[in-house]
Amino acid sequence: MSSILRSSPKLIKGPDGRNLQLHFKSRLSLPLFPGGKVEGEQGVAIYIVLIDAHTGCVVTSGSESSVKLDVVVLEGDFSNEDDDN
Repeated sequence: MSSILRSSPKLIKGPDGRNLQLHFKSRLSLPLFPGGKVEGEQGVAIYIVLIDAHTGCVVTSGSESSVKLDVVVLEGDFSNEDDDN
């Protein structure tokens, strides 16, 4: 899972055409199970930021800055090879 956290994030298009990326700033508590609670190491809340891919800055204004994100665990065996598809 740690290799997934270090891989280059997928790009998300913002409503204004910006390329955005989600970055996990905290490490996840492993193992993760479908239907289980997703939390950081030692039970702390996870911290995720939205980055403007062009500037590298955290998005702090606009509609994207206040979006709610639900993180869920999917059932399956995923590898870095899946990132190319």
